[in-house]
Amino acid sequence: MIWFFIFFVILLILNSLPLFAGLGALAVLLTGFFSGKESLVNVFIDPLGRLTQNDMLLPVVFFTIMGYIVARSGAPERFVKLFQYLMQGLFNKAAFSIGVMAILVSAFFTPLTGASGVTIIALGGILMPALARVAYPENLRLGIIASSGSLGLLFFPSIPVILYGIVSNNKVSISDLFRAGILPGALLVLLPSLYVFWATRKFKAAQVTVSFAEVKKVLPRISLELLIFPLMYFLFMSGKIAVSEIGLIALLYFLVLEVVFFKEISRGQLSGLLLDSASVAGGILIIIFFATSFTSFMIDYEIPRKLFDWIGQYIHSKWTFLVVLNIFLLLVGSLMDIFSAIIVVAPLVIPLAELYNVNMIHLGILFLTNLEIGYITPPVGMNLFLAAFRFKVPMTKVYRAILPFLFILLLAQLVITYVPQLSLGLLNSGQVRGEQP
Repeated sequence: MIWFFIFFVILLILNSLPLFAGLGALAVLLTGFFSGKESLVNVFIDPLGRLTQNDMLLPVVFFTIMGYIVARSGAPERFVKLFQYLMQGLFNKAAFSIGVMAILVSAFFTPLTGASGVTIIALGGILMPALARVAYPENLRLGIIASSGSLGLLFFPSIPVILYGIVSNNKVSISDLFRAGILPGALLVLLPSLYVFWATRKFKAAQVTVSFAEVKKVLPRISLELLIFPLMYFLFMSGKIAVSEIGLIALLYFLVLEVVFFKEISRGQLSGLLLDSASVAGGILIIIFFATSFTSFMIDYEIPRKLFDWIGQYIHSKWTFLVVLNIFLLLVGSLMDIFSAIIVVAPLVIPLAELYNVNMIHLGILFLTNLEIGYITPPVGMNLFLAAFRFKVPMTKVYRAILPFLFILLLAQLVITYVPQLSLGLLNSGQVRGEQP
């Protein structure tokens, strides 16, 4: 039995087996071995019941489809024009303003698409020439775009935040996570922007600018595209609509806007787009299904408690535990996509963190930011491969380009870890103590 278990784990690590198949096989093998064949039916019945009764999974599907619609429309190019115009106006065409614009527009776009890879693919072809026109070196251009592709995952209406809230099994509310992510998310945007300011301090002023006439031309469409987000945020945070409802509202809004009014996506393109997005959303749901079975087994056999007893022999401090957790999650984030990591790893980490008295909201922010940084952690962070593929450059060049930004984001992660008030400062006192509303 142990050899089968090791075999499946090795296949999962080497990406030689689909994640859902590996999780399903492990759940069946472990349940059958420890609980007997009569318990195998629970491997499928328990997760099926949880999925069909949990309407919180609907926004994952809705926002995934919405993200594909936004990425395939003309919205990315309009966002870049608007942000570039605003930045050059604020900083008088300073050279660093173009780089900061690239960081800001990526951080703004990522929560809309749900997965950082979409940001690099959708915006890379627009941002790379914009940076090249103001003589940014290739290494700096690559570093900005590859690192910015994962920024913004803490901001509303990010799918990973919603998914973590679902997987946490009511340990923390989704609205609290969005509120708690504002300041840490801002820090993760601010520090790379300061580095760009330093790296371009000797560059000449930017000559290529976006005129007001260009912005004025696209402003009506941008206004309509942006209008929905502050409205949804207010309604959601005030409790007037549920998270399952905002996903449907956002999807229908952009479907009508981009397809019917703007006509930037044809009916023929829409069918292919819906198929692509449905395959991604369906893959997430299948992983959740089998991960639920695997998680149920771990909980039934008190695996988290046994892990704590083992770890407790060597780690006695909460803060030491958080250091180890950071390293572990960075590795996880570099090896797995963020959806799979949340579904598989969060149910194991949350009980351990509770035993070390880690605030659950703080833990959620730590968990998500580590996975966010894992996207650019060598050697196999997903954004590194996407950047190499998108811009047709060797991986070694991407590694060199990303290192300054990686060190800066790791510094930000240390601040987020050891200054809990950064995550908890915008919450009320009861939530700061870890009490649930």
